[in-house]
Amino acid sequence: MNDDDVAKLLKEQGLVAVDPFALMAFNAVEPDFADSHPCFTHWKVSGEWYYASFSDWSGEREVAVRQRFSIWDDRFWVAGVRKPLKLATCS
Repeated sequence: MNDDDVAKLLKEQGLVAVDPFALMAFNAVEPDFADSHPCFTHWKVSGEWYYASFSDWSGEREVAVRQRFSIWDDRFWVAGVRKPLKLATCS
């Protein structure tokens, strides 16, 4: 699944990709999580995809932050959160 497909899937589920700093903080507190649940988040800047991923590669923990269009296999979990609600304003 490529980055565009992941963005579409998140949108269909009412989610947005989690902030990369939030995912980094989570993995700092729970470093074992990515050993069995490799995860990533991604974001777009000026039409280019960026990602941060956390995984176990050949028995070693790996953190990758890169600017590139990626293909994600079903080994990776995408980190998403609910879309913020737009609250009505009083006039």
